[in-house]
Parts: sequence; C-alpha cells; structure tokens
Amino acid sequence: MSFTGVLGLTALAAAVTLFGGPSAGAQPSADPACADAHFLVGEWDVTAGDGSPISSVVFEKGDDGCYLVETWKGISEGMPDFFCMMAYNPKKGDWGYFSASANPGGLRQRFEDGAIIGNEFRFTTRELDEGKSGRFSYFKLPDGRLREVSVLSTDNGKTWETEYEFFWQRKK
Repeated sequence: MSFTGVLGLTALAAAVTLFGGPSAGAQPSADPACADAHFLVGEWDVTAGDGSPISSVVFEKGDDGCYLVETWKGISEGMPDFFCMMAYNPKKGDWGYFSASANPGGLRQRFEDGAIIGNEFRFTTRELDEGKSGRFSYFKLPDGRLREVSVLSTDNGKTWETEYEFFWQRKK
C-alpha cells in the first residue's frame, strides 16, 4: 500500500473512531429519516453500462444508522479506491457525502443536499472547476439493482451532461 493509501486509511479510521464505527449490533436510528439510506447497506459489484467491472463496494451502517461508511475498491484500469462517509443532518433534513481516494493524486469529493426524490437518492456539489456544478444520484431499479449517474452543468443547471453511469448488483 502506498503512503497516500496509509494516510487515507488513517483518516478514515480516525473518522470511524470519532463517530463510533459501523457495527453489526447497531442501535436503532435516532431519527427515522436515517433509514432512507439503508438500501445501500451491503456488498455490491459495480459495472459500467457495457457490463465491464468497475469496482467492488461495501456500505456499512454506523452505530445509530445515521451515517454510512463506504469502501470502494477499484477493479478496472485507472479506477481508484475510495473511502467515503455519508451522514444525515437532522437540522437540515438532508444527507452529506464525503469521499477521498487513497491512490496517488488523491481525489477528494464533497456532496451536499442528499435527499430521496421518488426512486432517486440525489446529491449536489459546487466543488468543481469554476463555472461547473454537478450532482450524482443512486436510482433504485425494479430488479433490485442500482443505477448511479453523475451529471455536470456549465450553465447553472439549465442543461446537464452525463459524466458517468454505473450499475450496482448485490453480491450473492
């Protein structure tokens, strides 16, 4: 593992320690709205639209169910590993999402305003190049899979261009 990878794991370990860490014997959610994101909990295989493998992902629920820890293991060439945390804010009534790559050139992404809209769990970001905004969503599909889509806008959200599209299948 690279030095950057060790730093990423150390930062994630510190965050998990501070927030109590995911646990199989988790306490009931302090806020019932926290359960909205629990459909993500589990082990997943992620593929591109053409079916090629992209990543292996594990989502674990935190002790009170109001935060999730995600470990993203890149499989395809150039796909980095990510360590992520998603947390519910009861004052705002929304979810925040932060991810960091442990690979060289470490990527950092922060999304806000996470909300369930029908079968879509949508997040937004403004932490892109000047003049760009973005959002990513998980869509629950009728067959139990998830569709993840990231879109970008350069005209304040009047039009959107797809950045990527992935499909998630639960591991058996």
